[in-house]
Amino acid sequence: MALFFMRLFGKDPTKFGNNGDINLVPIAEANFPINAKVDYRSVLVKRDKASACHASQGGARMTSGAMGVMRKIFGVTDQFMRAYPAPTKHVERDLFEGI
Repeated sequence: MALFFMRLFGKDPTKFGNNGDINLVPIAEANFPINAKVDYRSVLVKRDKASACHASQGGARMTSGAMGVMRKIFGVTDQFMRAYPAPTKHVERDLFEGI
């Protein structure tokens, strides 16, 4: 869905970042298993400030304007996959679940 909205707003997902050296298409098309989905809504402002520190990967542009609004509506979770210990079918909601 992110690629659709990027194209809708005139962004080229194959030339992402200040340097245009990040191709988001193969990343978005990959079918990685999702072992954890972490809702970051409670720390959204802190996360946005941290993202702004990474200017060449989009930085503040990812948290402002139309893309920022879409991300806040549709993307308030980060997704993770685990290699070790071997994941189960249960999708965790906290990276420290069970520890």
